[in-house]
Amino acid sequence: MEFVNADFGIYLNETDFCTVTDVHFSVTQPRNTAPESGGWNGHHGIDIAHGTENLVTRFRYDTRFVHDLSVDWYVLHSVFENGAGVDLNMDHHRSANYSNLFTDIDCGDCTRPFDSSGSTDHGSHAGSYATFWNIHGTPKLISMPAMDFGPVINLIGGFQRRNSQPGWYIEATPTGHEICPANLHEDMLKNRGFGAWN
Repeated sequence: MEFVNADFGIYLNETDFCTVTDVHFSVTQPRNTAPESGGWNGHHGIDIAHGTENLVTRFRYDTRFVHDLSVDWYVLHSVFENGAGVDLNMDHHRSANYSNLFTDIDCGDCTRPFDSSGSTDHGSHAGSYATFWNIHGTPKLISMPAMDFGPVINLIGGFQRRNSQPGWYIEATPTGHEICPANLHEDMLKNRGFGAWN
C-alpha cells in the first residue's frame, strides 16, 4: 500500500484482530522546510484507537509525520513490528493505551523516537506494560523517554542507561551486541504452545 503526500494515512478505530502490512509513505517534495516546522509532511501516519489485538507490520516511512505510529484511546495488546523510518516516532497519545509492543523497528536518525502528544488531562503517555524491544537506528544508543512517559514499561535494546524509573524494566544491551530474538512478536508466535504451561 503506497501513500504519497498523505496528511493522514491509516486510522484503525474500534478495530480488533486487524492486520496492516506492507505500507510505504513518501512525498514528491517536502511541504515544511522551515526549521521551526519540524520537517513534518503529514499529521498521522498509522493511528490505532479504541482497539485491541491489531498488528502493523512491514512499514516504511521515507518522510516524517507529526505522529508516525500512534496508539490512542484504550488501545491494548497491539503490535508494531518490522518497520523503518527516516526519523520515526512511536507516539503514545495518552488516554489509557497499554500493553502494546513495538519490536524490531529502525527509527533512523532517532531524534524523536518517543515524542508523544495527547491532551495533558488524559493521563500519562503510556499505560502499564508498554514494551519496546530492539528499537534501533543510526545512533548506537537511543535516548529513553522522559521519566513521566508512563508506569511499568519495558525497554530492551540499545538505550542510554540512566537511573531507572521505579517500575520500569530497562535492559541496555552493550554496544555491538545483538538483541536475541530480534523480533519478540515473531519469536512468541513461533514458540506459541511450547511454554512451561504444557
